[in-house]
Amino acid sequence: MAAGLIGGAALGAGFGELLRVIVEASKTAAMFRDNLEELASMLSPIEPVIKEIQSFNKAFDKEYETEQLVEIVKRGKKLVTKCCKIRRWDIIKKPYYSHKLLGLKKSLERFCQIVMQTHQARDIKEVLFETKEISVGIRKLSLKEGSSNGNGMCNQAAVMGPCRVPEPRGRVLGFDEPLKELKVKLLKDGVSVIIVSAPGGSGKTTLVKQLCQDEEVKGKYEDNIFYVSVSKTPNMELIFQKLLQAKDYAVPEFQNEEDGLNYLEQKFRQLASVPILLILDDVWPGYEFLVHKLKFELPDYKILVTSRFAFPRFNDCTYCLKPLNDDNAMTLFRHNAFLQNGNPCIPEDIVNKVMKSCKGLPLALEVVGRSLCGQPVAMWLKQAKQHSKGLSILHSNTDLLAYLQSTLDTLDDEAGIKDCYLDLGSFPEDHQTPATALIDMWVEQYQLDEDCDAFIKLHELSIRNLVNLVVMRKDDASEADSFYNDHFVMQHDLLRELAIYQSSFNPIEQRRRIIVELSRNNFPNWWLEEKQQPLGAHLFSISTDETFSYNWGYIQAPEVEVLVLNFRAKNYVLPVFMEKMDKLKVLIAMNNSIYPAEYELVSAKESAKNILGHV
Repeated sequence: MAAGLIGGAALGAGFGELLRVIVEASKTAAMFRDNLEELASMLSPIEPVIKEIQSFNKAFDKEYETEQLVEIVKRGKKLVTKCCKIRRWDIIKKPYYSHKLLGLKKSLERFCQIVMQTHQARDIKEVLFETKEISVGIRKLSLKEGSSNGNGMCNQAAVMGPCRVPEPRGRVLGFDEPLKELKVKLLKDGVSVIIVSAPGGSGKTTLVKQLCQDEEVKGKYEDNIFYVSVSKTPNMELIFQKLLQAKDYAVPEFQNEEDGLNYLEQKFRQLASVPILLILDDVWPGYEFLVHKLKFELPDYKILVTSRFAFPRFNDCTYCLKPLNDDNAMTLFRHNAFLQNGNPCIPEDIVNKVMKSCKGLPLALEVVGRSLCGQPVAMWLKQAKQHSKGLSILHSNTDLLAYLQSTLDTLDDEAGIKDCYLDLGSFPEDHQTPATALIDMWVEQYQLDEDCDAFIKLHELSIRNLVNLVVMRKDDASEADSFYNDHFVMQHDLLRELAIYQSSFNPIEQRRRIIVELSRNNFPNWWLEEKQQPLGAHLFSISTDETFSYNWGYIQAPEVEVLVLNFRAKNYVLPVFMEKMDKLKVLIAMNNSIYPAEYELVSAKESAKNILGHV
């Protein structure tokens, strides 16, 4: 930064000449040697950058900023030249010129410490402003490309990226045997479908990701490994798009689902010279038909499925993933609960009780362990009581949610971390949510001073394993980018369910967050009540699928500050009741379809221009 602040051609030449004169004078002018050597030691470290300073100042047209320093250098050269002419016996002049040399040193220091620091602060602000302008421009351009009408609405498909297998996150422990067994099944001839089944949080997805890092597996399938997250409500068109985009194929507009399947099969046949592995992650009951639809008759083509459920029709090809044994569970738990090389003061029997209460589930071990990291013994004892009550987190997802709920007690309410976590339930599972959407939402909703304050909260959730923070472009520019355009957030479906579960305790009128999922004309009962009470929610999230009719009805939500709309449609009608949301600050619309959407607002309000559309 110094090179951008001190500059000019005159300075470049004059500074070097001054330093040369000082060094020579220190050898001959013994009367002033101490003063001159002190000046030389102060100036010599700066000399190597003078040439760069000169070119930067010319490039940025800021030579005027160093005119004062140029004058100091000129006066300094004259002063040192005079000192060299003073004879040794002319002692009476020593105090005068020594004082002058000291004044030269102070002038140089004053310029560097005051003027340069002022320039530096101004330049930093200027760089930040220009960076923000560029960032906003890029954001607008990307949103325009992701939307047919350039209205700023965010098309989820535009940020999804190709369906390459993500690398496992964090430390992978206890999967040596499962990896060997699953690898044998995968490489065995005559097996076209493999189901990995286990309760939520058992590490099924991690196991499959780790399997795809195996050299023998990569050697066989090469670049023909495709990974698709299916989740609770799969969208076939989106699956087609992700699979085709992975190989940079054009994605036409399909007339129907059968048309899309035929086109995908045709493209897979072109790739079939190398074996193909398709991974369908998190398949739910009722959607196992996807396996049959995607089961093309191709040589050495295999489908690997993960599910928290068992599918009877696939019993013969199901691999049941077991919980971690105590040794591996304790290693993983300690890795998350205690700082590296730390010396915890928690009694071993308490640590053992909490670890055992996690029942060998990696997700529970990571989340519970991280939540207790640095906590006092009292918090550990509270968690251990869960085990003494006999609560089994393997019994059902509800039990696991109730168990993980206790980990939220360690989140800092005053810092707003818990509120930020609960807000994440507003976004679809297994989707990459732009960090910028969350940052804008939190800055407006919680009156934060800076974007970085919101990102710090997001980072805190990440280090607690409550979210997965993904950087799409891993380079220095992305890390230094203050506006986080390359950051996206994903969340384990169980942790999203926990956020929704936590937000639904109070009666609907008293909830701070309301999160609803709508299909066709199926509305919750409170939505249809004739004498409906005004809702007190500050955040309202509505998710709709392609079957929704857009007969919104009318609800009263006057306190809403953030409205999140998740949808899958080519034509989307914004809710008419937005007109009465007088406190609305942020509108986030996430198009989860593969096609850009056109938007229609039935009734517009004058204050809409004050709404932040992140959309």
